[in-house]
Amino acid sequence: MTRRPVLLAAGALAGMVLVPGVCTAHGVHAGDVVIDHPYAPPSASASPAGPLRSPVYLRAIRNGGRVTERLVGAHTDRAAQVQLPQGPIVMPPGAALRMRHDGPAPLELLDPTPPLRDGDRFTLTLRFERAGAVDVDVWVQSPRVREP
Repeated sequence: MTRRPVLLAAGALAGMVLVPGVCTAHGVHAGDVVIDHPYAPPSASASPAGPLRSPVYLRAIRNGGRVTERLVGAHTDRAAQVQLPQGPIVMPPGAALRMRHDGPAPLELLDPTPPLRDGDRFTLTLRFERAGAVDVDVWVQSPRVREP
């Protein structure tokens, strides 16, 4: 038995498959904060009432530290502006917050250029009060609808 099958067998026993160059983590650390799977749905059609707004969600954001952290801002080259519609996001120590598409959008891109299409990826810089700035890759994907 060669080394590769042994590694694949060991990975399968551990509940994962080890394939070099294929498996990547989609979680990013910023100090004590872990940002898990930033994603955005494809842009809706433009509204005559104002700028195109595209929401950005996070599967989860966790504060593993001992002090409160706040997400206070964000920016990207893909939009004229990034807003936090609900204001700064407060993360108490030890908190894990879900910010998925079944709730309010934690971030909104104003006038994304070009409009977001399924399969796109772009860099978004999140700015935290204590941890500073961190770049995350946002995946554009149609959210999965859960069956009742």
